[in-house]
Amino acid sequence: MDPINAFPGYKFIEFGDDNLPHNMYRGTDIGFGGYIISHPGIYTNVALLDVASLHPNSIRAMNCFGEYTKNFTDILDARVAIKHGDYDAARKMLNGRLAPYLEDESTAKDLAQALKIAINSVYGLTAASFENPFRDPRNKNNIVALRGALMMRTLQDEVESRGYPIVAIKTDSIKIANADKAIVDFCMEFARKYSYQFEHEATYDRICQINDADYIAKYADPEYCEATYGYVPGDNAKAASKDKWWTATGKQFQIPYVFKTLFSHEPIEFADMCETKSTSGNGEIYICDNENETFVG
Repeated sequence: MDPINAFPGYKFIEFGDDNLPHNMYRGTDIGFGGYIISHPGIYTNVALLDVASLHPNSIRAMNCFGEYTKNFTDILDARVAIKHGDYDAARKMLNGRLAPYLEDESTAKDLAQALKIAINSVYGLTAASFENPFRDPRNKNNIVALRGALMMRTLQDEVESRGYPIVAIKTDSIKIANADKAIVDFCMEFARKYSYQFEHEATYDRICQINDADYIAKYADPEYCEATYGYVPGDNAKAASKDKWWTATGKQFQIPYVFKTLFSHEPIEFADMCETKSTSGNGEIYICDNENETFVG
């Protein structure tokens, strides 16, 4: 069986016990906007893999717009070409319509961003509650987001069955502990079966996962990555070039004083001990240091 759109066992329940709809697969309610799980804790040698353009590639794989799907995917491919610096290819796409906007290559990033907005807007309109040309009234289960969620839920079982702990899955990304080249290569090939492409964004020497979204992590050094995978993920290379090895996602660790004191050990500046707060209702802002609270208006 061609696996591209095959997920045996999936069931859409329009009215559950709570009288609400549910997307059920492998004993899991995978939701309507993307599959998200986490296993809070401390892990080592964690690979972060991210699906490039998950929802747009779902639209491509399912041919959601029929004969017009190619128009959408041409925009998607043009953005990818620009993002990767292949301007010559981008100039030829869409019947050359982008060429005038790439005469000055220094503005290419702005063009890529404009195309990204258009691409994401189309996905949003497929799941909108109001009538629009991209909305199919039969689409009760948000089929575009659903397909990516089904793939990630299937991948979860495959990874865990091979003995690798999953730290977290968040819609289009997966963090795998004790990751080696074998499991990374497996995930890459697995995604390709469903017409997706994983990008190995980073490997963390250690990570503390707090909840579904928040974590603090230290990048693995490039030498370890090269020895393990035969290449260095982009974020690890950037960390080495800037000598900035820690990264924080979520307010708990992003507060500069906390981040610098506990992790990066960079010099503490006065601004690091300040915090802005806006009270609800009157818009008053306070600037606070360790000892004083000053009203500034």
